[in-house]
Amino acid sequence: MLDTQTPKFKKYRIPAPNNVMGYSYENYMDDLRKYGGETDDRFQNLVLGRHGAAAYQVIPRESITIETYPFTNQRYSSTNVNKGVKWDIVLTRTPLPNDLRRVMFAIDTGFTDPTVIHILGQDKKYIWRTYHRYRLTRIDFNEQQNIIHWLDEFYHPSNIAIDISAGGGGAPMMHNMVSGDPYKGRGYNKKFIGVQFGINVLAGYNDDGDELFQETKTYAATQLAAMIQEGRLVFSEIDNEGISQMERVAKKRTMGGRDVFFVLSEKGSGASDDDHILASYICFIIGIKEEPINPFIRRLGKPVGQYT
Repeated sequence: MLDTQTPKFKKYRIPAPNNVMGYSYENYMDDLRKYGGETDDRFQNLVLGRHGAAAYQVIPRESITIETYPFTNQRYSSTNVNKGVKWDIVLTRTPLPNDLRRVMFAIDTGFTDPTVIHILGQDKKYIWRTYHRYRLTRIDFNEQQNIIHWLDEFYHPSNIAIDISAGGGGAPMMHNMVSGDPYKGRGYNKKFIGVQFGINVLAGYNDDGDELFQETKTYAATQLAAMIQEGRLVFSEIDNEGISQMERVAKKRTMGGRDVFFVLSEKGSGASDDDHILASYICFIIGIKEEPINPFIRRLGKPVGQYT
């Protein structure tokens, strides 16, 4: 009776340790091991029954620079494979503008979770734009290598930033393309930049000159938001999928004081399973990490009044 939801009352989760009938000390220790300690959000929510942390929007839509330029969003999946349709029939290569300073690939790898390949170009004013997106779902990793090689032959990127985290398949693909006989002479050893999501990267220095480190996704998501809000990464008006995912990037702070970035579901009811566009842009940010940041000449307002 007490656990029944009615229009009049809300349903609250009772803390598990308060359940004297079925929750033991052994259960508590198992939950500690399962969730990694009392400071983990899942332990706080599911075991102690406490409310989750508030989530905040990181990239409001009005801060995204949207322009009119050609953009393609192409997909190739196991459905095409089962029908006997080869990838070079479904996927196309469209020329990029001739005046680009640099072209780069950003790749979030997967199999059941799709591989997302972004092809980005930087113009003479140091502004990046995404011109093509390729989404590969349940495609054999050898075929994915062939597709990346096929795209490289046409677009000639200066760098290829690829997710090499465990389980995604990026590490063996990168190894094969750097060391494999079919790809010799392509210079992949100088192009590939491996990105690991589970490690810390150098984020800067403190006043004493000591190195400061942040988790890869936290650092890159912060830099991505800054790039978009400053107009250094621009989106096409027909890239509805990319713009939608960027404006759903959210941030919350854990009990341990760590910022966590994720993509809200379209209903706004929690984290979305489809965050692969964001993950690809995380790879992009790590790929350009060594570049000078914000190389613009800022225009100052005209002076007003007298200054001494």
